[in-house]
Amino acid sequence: EEVEEVLKKFPEKCILVTHSPPKFLLDKTSTGLHVGSEKLLEFIEEKRPILVICGHIHEAKGVMKYKDTILVN
Repeated sequence: EEVEEVLKKFPEKCILVTHSPPKFLLDKTSTGLHVGSEKLLEFIEEKRPILVICGHIHEAKGVMKYKDTILVN
C-alpha cells in the first residue's frame, strides 16, 4: 500500500530509480523465481516512464526495453 501511494505522485514519462525491479522484468533469481514488485509493473503499464533503474537482483543485471520504457538493472 505504501509503494502504491508513493508511485501515484509520479507524473507520466518520468525517470524512476528504485531498489526493487518490477515483476517479470529483470527480476529473475538464480533459482528461477521472479521476485519483482507487481506494483512497479502496474506503474510502468500506467505511467510509461522513460527509464527505470533498479537493483536488488544482482544475477538479473542487464538492460531491456519494455514497451516505451528502458529498464536497467
